[in-house]
Amino acid sequence: MPAWRQGWHARCWFAAFGLATLVGFVLAHHIGTNQLNTPITVPHTAGQTISTQAGMEAYWGEGFPPASPLQFIKWIVLQATGQLTAYPVGSAKGGSILTAILCVVGAVCWARRGRWSWLALTVAPILLGLGAAIAHRYPFGPARLSQHLAPGICLLAGLGLASLIRDRLRRSARPMVWAATASGCFALIGIAGLAKDIVRPYRDKGCEWMRTTMMQMRHELSAGDRVLFCQPRDTIEIVFAWHWLNEGERVGWGDCQLSERSLSADRIWGFHDGPGGGAACEQMAQKLRRLDPSWQLVKRIPYAYQAPDPMMPLQECDLFCFVRSSKSSPVSLTSSSSHEDTDGVSDHRLPRGFFTSSDPVAGRR
Repeated sequence: MPAWRQGWHARCWFAAFGLATLVGFVLAHHIGTNQLNTPITVPHTAGQTISTQAGMEAYWGEGFPPASPLQFIKWIVLQATGQLTAYPVGSAKGGSILTAILCVVGAVCWARRGRWSWLALTVAPILLGLGAAIAHRYPFGPARLSQHLAPGICLLAGLGLASLIRDRLRRSARPMVWAATASGCFALIGIAGLAKDIVRPYRDKGCEWMRTTMMQMRHELSAGDRVLFCQPRDTIEIVFAWHWLNEGERVGWGDCQLSERSLSADRIWGFHDGPGGGAACEQMAQKLRRLDPSWQLVKRIPYAYQAPDPMMPLQECDLFCFVRSSKSSPVSLTSSSSHEDTDGVSDHRLPRGFFTSSDPVAGRR
């Protein structure tokens, strides 16, 4: 029975719930608007900044509908049969068409029974999400941004599947076989998903490359070595940042900010993520030599990975080592292309496309 028919006690609680929901919406809108107006640094650029909203709209561009009516129809079909309905499995660009068809069957089943309130409960969030995408306020379609729609989609798809099985059972002499087959398929999908996550726990090859590169860099470092970042902290790839955070106090966060603890050691490592490793190495060398001319660059190791998709940018980082010793001799690196640093150590880059998906491990030259 509706709350307003339960007496004033229930009405007060219902009004309090509605007020709390409204306040929460206003606060979320205020915080979200401020966040969208916050400037962010574009990765792998010389400090170029854009608003968070501009960056998000560019990153999630496929989640916003095109202006052309014909392109809009194509877009909505691909989004509805893509990652949005990828339950229990599916893929982009029509890979989830089976689940989408089951959702339509489930919606028709409820409509025939006159369950309009249930249908509105499951379909209304989808329509609201589509409206937000048309207004360019929230992308429509990407799976991890549409998880709030998953309950309604799964209910509709499950109802559609149950309706089809029920109709089939009426014509079959072995009804339990169809029910057992459907249950077995869902069980196999769950087991296959677990096996896939065990075999490939990383998100993509680029993340695997960053993890492998960190293992190689840890092999270069000794127990007491200090590592300094040669760039602002918020410009480092999140995977690298997480791994370096686990290194504890040996890592100095900041744009080549030297501390007394760092200068007390006889060996210091520098790390730079993205293009511009040569300039970062030179900057760190100049800072060290202004404090003590005996600092020498003895090693610089470039790492790079090119994703199979040519539209993806080259991932690269550099690790370089400085030693304070008048007897140290700079070590030259060998590669297919290079340019000279001011300290006499060659800066060598791996050619773009050198790494492929079959060889994601960072190389050394």
